[in-house]
Amino acid sequence: MSRGKAYSVAFAISINLNGTELGPDYLRVEQINHLVSEKSSAVTAGFEKGGIMGMSQLLRRGTFINYKTLQLFFARGNSKLPLTRKGYEKMGFTYVPLRITPKGYIEVEGTIAGSTYSFLLDTGAFVSILEPKIRERNHLAFNDTRVILTAPYAGIKEVRLTQATVPGFRIGSQDLSDFRIGFAESHNFDPGFRHEYGGILGPDLLHYHEALIDLGNRALYLKPDYRGHKR
Repeated sequence: MSRGKAYSVAFAISINLNGTELGPDYLRVEQINHLVSEKSSAVTAGFEKGGIMGMSQLLRRGTFINYKTLQLFFARGNSKLPLTRKGYEKMGFTYVPLRITPKGYIEVEGTIAGSTYSFLLDTGAFVSILEPKIRERNHLAFNDTRVILTAPYAGIKEVRLTQATVPGFRIGSQDLSDFRIGFAESHNFDPGFRHEYGGILGPDLLHYHEALIDLGNRALYLKPDYRGHKR
């Protein structure tokens, strides 16, 4: 059952992903055309959508995501890869702890003007968006992009996107105050976070800071912005 609805389950003897064996495993069977509608600017050739890898499968293989190179790495027979925080900090990355909630969401903590928020890390979001209440609380100057979004976790409703920089915005100890980020409602769901929900950290921010996502070791690594200019 899923949210009170029954669904079919199939047993896959083999699940081969570009030479990496991820099976055998039980898989949910469902039409996904309505779930996967986004087009990636990084993919120039068409491909058939075979399914969605869920968090349980990603965690079982200790998945590591290099966002800059668009690569996935899996641990062989273990739940995590032998990667150390110290090594990535030597390469100039900032370590940010992440948490997998009981509902399968990726949570990272951050602060804005001294207040702590929980943010959803979502590589499949359209853009990063913070809750408008944060913009209002901090009296931020903003511009209206006139873009209307169907926010991924706000139900069917359409929301208007505004943009602003956020002084004092940090994820862990990484300063993000120079990043011009969007604001739109996306809170119509219960992620099971530890703090007040602050919004979604999406692909624009992850690419800008060359994110490395180590699910097995529960770590996010971000490169500081050395360019000295606002996005």
